[in-house]
Amino acid sequence: MRRHIRSDEGFTLMEAVVSSTIMGIGALVVASLVFGTLGLTADSGRRTAAANLAASQAEALRQVSAVDIPDGRVVLPTQTVGGTVYTITQDATYTTYNGAVSACTGTGRLAAKRVTVTVTWANMGNTEPVTTETMRSLGFNASSGGLDTAKGSLAAYVLDSSGSPVPNAQVVLRTSSGTTLDTETTGADGCAVFTNLSASSNVYATASRSGMVDISGLDSVTDTGSGIVANSVIKTTLSLGEPGSLTATLVRPSGTSMPASYGANAFQPYLTTTLWPSATTRRSPPNCATATPSQACLSSATSSGFTATRLFPAAYGAWAGSCQDARPASLPLTSVVTGQTANVNVSLAGVRFRPDNAAAVGKTVTATHAADAYCAGGEVITLGVMPAMGNTSRVALPPGAWTLTVPSGTRPQSVSLTAGNVSSTVSVG
Repeated sequence: MRRHIRSDEGFTLMEAVVSSTIMGIGALVVASLVFGTLGLTADSGRRTAAANLAASQAEALRQVSAVDIPDGRVVLPTQTVGGTVYTITQDATYTTYNGAVSACTGTGRLAAKRVTVTVTWANMGNTEPVTTETMRSLGFNASSGGLDTAKGSLAAYVLDSSGSPVPNAQVVLRTSSGTTLDTETTGADGCAVFTNLSASSNVYATASRSGMVDISGLDSVTDTGSGIVANSVIKTTLSLGEPGSLTATLVRPSGTSMPASYGANAFQPYLTTTLWPSATTRRSPPNCATATPSQACLSSATSSGFTATRLFPAAYGAWAGSCQDARPASLPLTSVVTGQTANVNVSLAGVRFRPDNAAAVGKTVTATHAADAYCAGGEVITLGVMPAMGNTSRVALPPGAWTLTVPSGTRPQSVSLTAGNVSSTVSVG
């Protein structure tokens, strides 16, 4: 028999499959390296083009006096280089002699204008934007390229709920009569500076930015006014925040029902926060559908509870009931944060009543609260119809002092209700 020499045999099927797999993996590695190299080359080219655009804009700014460079953020017309579209953003802010960062945080007179030029492009991935900075000094007075020393300036500092600067906020400056003097857009430092304002005049700054609200849920915030001083920088701070919501669940004592006059509606809801002025420490938000202007409002209010929206991020307390003793003596506060809905339980009280005599059966029972500092006209709530003799009804009410009566009745009953509890049975007739 003829012996087969191993070296003369062909590949087995398994050996062919393994070889093909190894070659395929190798090809993928090589392709990955090739495409990675091409990507790095293209990215390097785009960064070079972006750097040239940034340097060109910085050089152009050096030919312009500081007072003529627009303050705040300006997005310049796009530039196309090698088929790539570049966006050039310019952030300009005044600096002071005693604070080189921003006129809103420094002290002393305005000294120069710092300009940051940022260039970005589409599909940057993890590539950092290209930035460059330049400074333009102010002259000592108007004749030397500076500001009129007989006039003054105002620096409006726009901060969010965490105290961080808010860029891209529009700040409008008006006179006491409402005449618009100027409009600026805050840069990355959250600062907008208005110059050459008449000394001894009073001006008012209003800040707004899409998607942000003030402490009352309004679309903009206006300061209390500033008096302009010649050759000085007056400062004002304005707060805007991205809103959150608060859902309050009404917790009725076991076995109680909502009063007949409320049905599917919630008791009068109230909110408070330490951000609001002491004169208005509580507010009952309007319905969002009818709130004019847009403000903190109720998106829903049912027998199960209520949801308040457009809330500036802060700690809020919630309760139900118009009169003063409905508010808990120790009100827990719940934190509302940006873009989220916080939850809180609001405990109600309950009253148990029955007919004192047959004449009271079937009559309408009402609960009356005397007038106080919160409810100037008092409050009257219809509880429902008096049950048959020997039966009792259990109805939820806000905590506080109430008097139960029936029409033409001769035996009203006063009860003091506490949150989470049901009163002992009272006979009304």
